[in-house]
Amino acid sequence: MSVPDLLSSFGKNELISRPIDVTTPPPICPSVHLISEYSIPPTIASTTSPTPEDSTEALVDIHRFLPFTCPPYHMCFSGASCGAKFKVSICSANYSIIGSLETYTMFSKTILVTLLTAYTTLSLASPTKRTVSNGAVINQDFPDPGIMRNSDGVWYTYSTSSGSGLVPMSKSNDFVSWSSPTNVLTSVGPWADGAVWAPDVREITAGNYVMYYTAHRVGGPTNDHCIGIATSNSPSGPFNPNSSPLICDLEHGGVIDASGFEAPGGGLYILWKVDGNSIGASTPIMLQHVGANGYDLLDSPVQLITNDPVDGGLVEAPSMVYWDGWYYLFFSSNSFNTLAYDISYAVSQSVTGPFTKVQAPNAPFMTSGFDGTAGPGGATAINVLDQYVNMAFHSDINGQNAGGGRAMWTVTNVCLGGGVAKPC
Repeated sequence: MSVPDLLSSFGKNELISRPIDVTTPPPICPSVHLISEYSIPPTIASTTSPTPEDSTEALVDIHRFLPFTCPPYHMCFSGASCGAKFKVSICSANYSIIGSLETYTMFSKTILVTLLTAYTTLSLASPTKRTVSNGAVINQDFPDPGIMRNSDGVWYTYSTSSGSGLVPMSKSNDFVSWSSPTNVLTSVGPWADGAVWAPDVREITAGNYVMYYTAHRVGGPTNDHCIGIATSNSPSGPFNPNSSPLICDLEHGGVIDASGFEAPGGGLYILWKVDGNSIGASTPIMLQHVGANGYDLLDSPVQLITNDPVDGGLVEAPSMVYWDGWYYLFFSSNSFNTLAYDISYAVSQSVTGPFTKVQAPNAPFMTSGFDGTAGPGGATAINVLDQYVNMAFHSDINGQNAGGGRAMWTVTNVCLGGGVAKPC
């Protein structure tokens, strides 16, 4: 359908709304979750109009996708700016129109010409409607979950040491049902002792996987935590640790919470927290370029953010994702053992910063009480082939603190755009 045909058809045809029950989008409109259907009544469709089948429109409840100041509905939603603007598409022709309307009962040629004016849009990083999981998807102690989507489409998640092993692993074909956790790390490595914290696994190339993890260095004081690596030819393990740590920084309090990141163009990076709160100091989040194997350190580390008074003494658990020109650095603040623990984020248009912490009303990303969560934190966000972003995080099982364990919850889609992130 051409743009003139589009103008002609909507210049004289009323759109009729009727509910439908669809939970996944059809192929012609792959970026929306349908909750209503709009069709041009065939009795008044002109010869220049598309057929009723081709003229199907989709409405999306915008309150589930965007900041609270945005309008209530979108048609064939792919993005919107806040205010009174909305974006529509004729799915079969992939034409987009952006504009402002009070009602959806009639379109005129004059309005549609106006609608063709371009606006800055907030894009939706998801192909379907998001939900925060209804309770825990792994309903046992599975803290600091690091998720990874393998090249074959299977999801894997790895957690801090628990009764399920040194590094428990669970997998899922649909990001909904997860297998019983089993151990995948053969040992903590000759340089370390005790448990493992916050593992993160990345598929570097087909058949080559790197696990970043935190452990205590043998013979050091209690805060002498370092980042180690382990490698495997399968995401299911076994992972074998290197003989020496990758990064240590006892002078500044130790290092914890490592995670990997692949930037547009393929550059690989590692992020971590300097555990300065162990010595009453600041807790900067650092980033460093790594080589093609995922662990050879290149260049010098760069500080992205550090804790401010509002952060309750620390920032930790960094996880970075790229979407549509913006880098989103998710992190947790406050004590992990309290309901004040949360997930927030900072943004930049460069991988090395400067990063700016997003403030209210667009942050924090998640706090206790959101969809029944308690002390949500330790999140990992993953961009899936630039089509959508999924997230996993932990929430206190007893609803009060970490003493009863922390279960894994998920966000099946995250809305990102223009430097704003929402569990949409």
